[in-house]
Amino acid sequence: MAPKKLSCLRSLLLPLSLTLLLPQADTRSFVVDRGHDRFLLDGAPFRYVSGSLHYFRVPRVLWADRLLKMRWSGLNAIQFYVPWNYHEPQPGVYNFNGSRDLIAFLNEAALANL
Repeated sequence: MAPKKLSCLRSLLLPLSLTLLLPQADTRSFVVDRGHDRFLLDGAPFRYVSGSLHYFRVPRVLWADRLLKMRWSGLNAIQFYVPWNYHEPQPGVYNFNGSRDLIAFLNEAALANL
């Protein structure tokens, strides 16, 4: 086999073989252990520690700050509700822009590992 083809083949096979040897990152699990009244996250006991954040009462530029402070305080989950009248001010008129951007808020929460 020509050196160039062999080099190309190696560059393709090496990453593929490494993915087979390395443990899969997708092997995470979440189980409700009803026998012991607990949650198991990746096989270890897990407890939700949650706090509330009303995203519609906090300026959007402060979402990341507030969420990180919640995480740094020891919380691992957030609780919030969606005030539908805030997103549908008139029947059939929906607003999910700016400080009403629910997807952006959820993304910020995910970045804070909440």
